[in-house]
Amino acid sequence: MTVAEIVEAARWVEAHKIPTVFFIAHSCMPFITLQTAEKILQVAPNYSVGFWSGEDECLKRLSRYFKHYFGPLADICVKYGYKKCTTLNKNVWWMSAPAIKPVYDELFAGERRKVLVAATEDSNSRTPEINLLARSGLWLAELIDQFQVSLISDLFSFSRFHQWEYPKDGHPYLRLLVAHTLLGGTEFSTRIMEIRHTDDSLTFSNIGRESTEIFYHMLGKGLVFSPTTSQGIFSHWYCRTHTPKKMAPRRFQWTRALEMA
Repeated sequence: MTVAEIVEAARWVEAHKIPTVFFIAHSCMPFITLQTAEKILQVAPNYSVGFWSGEDECLKRLSRYFKHYFGPLADICVKYGYKKCTTLNKNVWWMSAPAIKPVYDELFAGERRKVLVAATEDSNSRTPEINLLARSGLWLAELIDQFQVSLISDLFSFSRFHQWEYPKDGHPYLRLLVAHTLLGGTEFSTRIMEIRHTDDSLTFSNIGRESTEIFYHMLGKGLVFSPTTSQGIFSHWYCRTHTPKKMAPRRFQWTRALEMA
C-alpha cells in the first residue's frame, strides 16, 4: 500500500466508526514511517486505538529499533491522546529485553509507560509463565500500566515436532484468562476460534462457550477483575539477568511457522 492508501484506509475506519489497532512492524522491522503513523492518528483521532508491533526479538536490531522507532512511536501515541503502543513477544522477552539498558531506557522513558501495552505471543512456547511473571513484576513496579492477556489456538503446544494440534475444549483457556487477569491483565486478545460466523450473525463455538463467553460474563459481573497494584498478594522473587560476553551461534532460525531452534 502507498502512504496515500494507508491514510485513506484510516479515514475509512474513522468514517465507519470501527475501533482499529494498526499492525505496523514485525521483528524490529517497521512497515511504515513515523510520519505515516502520525498521519493515521491525525485522520482517525477517535477510532484509531493505537499501533501493534509483533515479535520484536531480533537482538541485533533490538536496541536500535526501540531508540529510533518504537520509542518515538510511543511519544506520538502520547501526543495524540495516549493511544496504545503494543509490542507482542514470546519466549523470555519480557524478562530479558527490559534488562538491556538501552531497551529499558526507551521503553519506560517519560510518559511512554502510560501508552505501552505489554503483550505476548506464547504459541508453541515453553516459557509462558516466565513472560507472565516478568510482566506482573513490571506492573507491580509501576513501569507499565497495562498488559494484554493473549490467547492463541496453539498456546498449549510446546513443540510442533511432537504436537500437530491443540486443545479443542475451552476450559484451559478459561483458567488462563482468569489467572492472567488477576495478576494484572488489563485487556484481551483471543485467537482460539471461539466465534462462529453464521450468515450475518456471530455465535460462540463450543470452545467459546467453555471459555471466553463464561469469562466475559464473570468480568461483567465483577466476579473477576483487574486489580490495582495494592490489591494483589505476591511472593517477591528476584532474578538478575545479564548479557553474555559472547553469544553462542545458533544452527537454526525461524523458518515461517516452524521453530527449528
